[in-house]
Amino acid sequence: MKRHSFFYIVQKYIYTIIFPVFFLICTSPQITKGSEKYLTDKKKEIINRIQTDIYLDDFQTAHDYSNSLISLDKNDPIGYLFKAAVYLSEMIDAEENLYPALFKDFIDTTISLGKKNILAVDSNSAAWNCLAVGHARAYRSLYESRFGSMTRSEERR
Repeated sequence: MKRHSFFYIVQKYIYTIIFPVFFLICTSPQITKGSEKYLTDKKKEIINRIQTDIYLDDFQTAHDYSNSLISLDKNDPIGYLFKAAVYLSEMIDAEENLYPALFKDFIDTTISLGKKNILAVDSNSAAWNCLAVGHARAYRSLYESRFGSMTRSEERR
């Protein structure tokens, strides 16, 4: 049995709390009422599948589904956020900084698309974009607490 560091265990539990909150927000009928135009049944199905695959440590399948989410709408930050979340989950699980550049690129893309979309879309979609930007910042913080600070990015200036 693989022994994990105390930091890994703490990080995994913190991540286990933050990540499901976003999934709950995305999939709860009470919370998503009125957002059917933005959060389609197809998106919800893919998001649920990504969550399941992450918890089963089936990261390759989770990557495949996150690519599907991105392909639904390349201007939607949610797909990029979930792709970054899969990379973060995989790195935390392995306790190694396996994909720093990819993780940073997907987080930065989430933030830049989200900020751009907030002013360009209806208020319901703008709220989802704000949520994506906030979660991207939280995931960046989790990454930095485990693997050290990233280089200064556009959103921090």
